[in-house]
Amino acid sequence: MGLWLKGYEYREINKKINDYLKIEKEIHFDFFPKGKDKNYAFNKDLVIFILDKKEIIEKKYINPRKKINKNFNSLSKEDNEKIRNYLNKYGMDLLEYQHNKIHYKEITKRLGR
Repeated sequence: MGLWLKGYEYREINKKINDYLKIEKEIHFDFFPKGKDKNYAFNKDLVIFILDKKEIIEKKYINPRKKINKNFNSLSKEDNEKIRNYLNKYGMDLLEYQHNKIHYKEITKRLGR
């Protein structure tokens, strides 16, 4: 995955998101991903992983500039709705963080208000 596995800030942001959503599985955002993936556009997408017992079971690329209506196959209807609502509310903030336009203290202030 990306730097979130190694860095305190990435773990804390993902923990804050999980604590707020309280979904059945874990959700993790991979900010500043490395490597070349033809499905991924850094300028507009967030990479989201769904984990079950620390294993990646699903991965999606989400563009928060558009209304989010994607579903994760591994999540319940209710959990998908929570994630969609969250991303439609905070997705642009997360994208700003990914582009280094806002810093760690600012993103943690904005998330889960």
